[in-house]
Amino acid sequence: MNAAHTVQEVMGPNRTLLLCGVSKKAWHYTPRPGNVSPDPQVRETVRKIGSARPTYGTRHTAAQVFRELNRPVNRKAVRRIFRRLGWSGPSRTKR
Repeated sequence: MNAAHTVQEVMGPNRTLLLCGVSKKAWHYTPRPGNVSPDPQVRETVRKIGSARPTYGTRHTAAQVFRELNRPVNRKAVRRIFRRLGWSGPSRTKR
């Protein structure tokens, strides 16, 4: 065996990871950025609509924000804003 060969070239990547005790998923993992703060304009619009219409849920509020700002707003982003404001109550269960 030539000294220029690496362990991975001789055994292959799967065998090398197995011997090292590292899973393939952990080896290829790349962290994603989290907790991206919402757009201040969207946050203020959601706050305005939510205080004016407290019975609106996230879907209805997202649709109303879309109408006011004339750009698409994700319902999950509205849900995150609701959670930060403390407006999310317990969800209803199906009967």
